[in-house]
Amino acid sequence: MRRAPLAIAALALAGCSHGAVLELTLELPDRGDARFAVLDAAPGAPPDGAGPTVAFAPGDEAHVSLVAGADLEAPLHVRVRFCEAPDCAGEPSPPTVRARIERAFYPGVKTSLTLAVPPPPATLEIDACRVQGCIEGRGAALYCVDGTHVCEL
Repeated sequence: MRRAPLAIAALALAGCSHGAVLELTLELPDRGDARFAVLDAAPGAPPDGAGPTVAFAPGDEAHVSLVAGADLEAPLHVRVRFCEAPDCAGEPSPPTVRARIERAFYPGVKTSLTLAVPPPPATLEIDACRVQGCIEGRGAALYCVDGTHVCEL
């Protein structure tokens, strides 16, 4: 996997941010048949393509800051499409990986998550306990105490 230190972008989700940000790192698979890995995200429901997108090169490690919208407790849906165009224009059904993150945002907190994106097609369910935040130096399995994320304690 190549490292792409300049593959950094930010997407603001609709609504007021409440100071909540998810620093998302995507370890993208190499796709020889696609020139772009196009990311979009939406709280509550899967992205429909109406919101902002950001394109990265397949095989890169991509970094994106997602600024929360109004509903901090809604699941965050992330979609990565592998396309020939940076906006997937003219590609009605590109190979796609979808991820549903149970909870990504907490008021006034910067959280982080690294996802190893499998080759498409794939669907990932990400437990809130994998989202890092509110404490330092703990393993991913330890971001919850008795089923409650430490950011909620």
